[in-house]
Amino acid sequence: MNTTILLRVGLAGMLALALAVPGRAQSSAPTKLQGTIHDNADALGANWVIAGEWALTMQGASGKADFFASLTMKQNGAVPGAPHTHHLSLQGATVTVLANGYSITGDAAIAGNGSLSNPYTGSAVTVEVTGGVDLLSNIRVIFHGAQALGHFGTDALNGVVVYRP
Repeated sequence: MNTTILLRVGLAGMLALALAVPGRAQSSAPTKLQGTIHDNADALGANWVIAGEWALTMQGASGKADFFASLTMKQNGAVPGAPHTHHLSLQGATVTVLANGYSITGDAAIAGNGSLSNPYTGSAVTVEVTGGVDLLSNIRVIFHGAQALGHFGTDALNGVVVYRP
């Protein structure tokens, strides 16, 4: 009889713990996310299409992450003009947990057509990966600083999460 009581108390305790921490087993942070960015931006006196792929790797429980995006940028219109590329990298950026995802902030290395010799390198960038209760689904890349804002526009670049292991 004592064994039955202990078993019931033990099961009740495990059930109470499971209910007190809902979804705990399913809420583990992703270690790697990938996706695409495809947005329009008003900058440099024109409307631009900015598109490309991105990847985010969380560095365990360190509160740090690495982000990389490979983007093309060309003027929107019947005859797209001034096409060029940008590679954006955040290494060891600070991760902040949001109610609906993560915010990653750091100073970016930003290449233009393969060269880091441009006024955008060193600009602060914030990457927000957000979604609903079941899935991280959205990305926003937000540039800070006059030079980067002048080139990429003042609105966030939006995209989607395509892959989550």
